[in-house]
This record gives sequence, structure tokens and C-alpha cells, in this order.
Amino acid sequence: MTYATRHIAHVLLLLSVAAGIARAKEPKIAKKLYADSTIFSLKLEPGAKPAAGKTFKVRIHVTPKEHFHVWSSTMSDEGGLAPLKVTMPDTISDYFQITALRELSKPKTAYDSNFEQVTKAFYGPFDLIATIKAKKNAPTPVPFYLWVTYGACDGKTKCVPPTKFNVPMDVIGDKPLELKIAGNVLKSDGLAEILAWGNQAK
Repeated sequence: MTYATRHIAHVLLLLSVAAGIARAKEPKIAKKLYADSTIFSLKLEPGAKPAAGKTFKVRIHVTPKEHFHVWSSTMSDEGGLAPLKVTMPDTISDYFQITALRELSKPKTAYDSNFEQVTKAFYGPFDLIATIKAKKNAPTPVPFYLWVTYGACDGKTKCVPPTKFNVPMDVIGDKPLELKIAGNVLKSDGLAEILAWGNQAK
């Protein structure tokens, strides 16, 4: 590859990322898969029992498309690239709060001179553990899902603009987890009453 060709490729990469960021600093929920076709899945960790005032853990599994890489949640966004971000949807924020997010694998670290920043990326499937606090009881099961925003590139000239999905991914037919939240323990006439009707996800 000649210097001119490499220069053009770098310019195209910068323009594609810049255009995506300018178009959607906080992207709307995506309604379809994009060129990278990154797939996210979500499930409760074994033994997780949502209870009011307590925390439980969920696992997010990320599968990037072959030849694409996903930017780590631990990477800085100061250079213009979009690190993975997990947030709680407004519709269930009265019941749940994210208190911690941990990647179970170590991303590949490099220096990108085009963006003048240290990058951290995953080139294959990886898992994250989100710690969730159940803020209060609910009279009925709560449809639980998360918002995942991420950026991905193929290492050449193609970058996907920052993209946001409901996870579990409704765009591929996955449904939210129906979580029952166990209630608080109250003392009445010296006896403990459990205001709950279950603590397991269907």
C-alpha cells in the first residue's frame, strides 16, 4: 500500500468516525443491526435474587462481528472514539440502579496516532458483569433491560457511528427479563413479614 493510499484510508477513517459522532453524541435506540453486527445478550448471574435495597449481578455477553473490534468501557472518550457504555433505561430507573461495571477479559491496548490516544479494544467475544441495585419493591414483575452504547471499527477504513441498543436486543427478537423484586422485611407485632411474592426471574 502506497503512502498516498494509506493517507486516504486514514482520512476516510477519521471522517467516518467524526461524522458519526457529530450525528449522534447520544444516539437514539437503534432499530436494526449495522455493518458490524455486534450482538449483545444479557442474563442473571447464578444465584442472583433481586431484593429491595440489595444488589444483584447480570452478565452481558458481547460478540463482535469477525474483523471488527469493540472499544472497551475502560477507554477514555477524549480522543473522539466511543467506548462501550451501559446505562439504565429511564422507564425502570425508579426500580433499578447500576452501581458497578466490570469487564472479565483484558482488552488489547495500543496507541492510535490518528486520534492521538491510547485505545483499548476487544477483537473477540467478551463478558461484562453489571452490579444492579434494586431500589424498591414492585407490585408486578418488572421488564428488565439495559441500554448499551458502543463504537466499533474494522481496523481499516470502516467505523460504525456510536450505536445504542436495548439489551436483551429487541432488534433480533430477544425479550426483557421479567424480574420479581423481593420486598423489604417489616416488623409487625414482633413478627417479620416479607412483602414479596418471589425473587427469581422467569
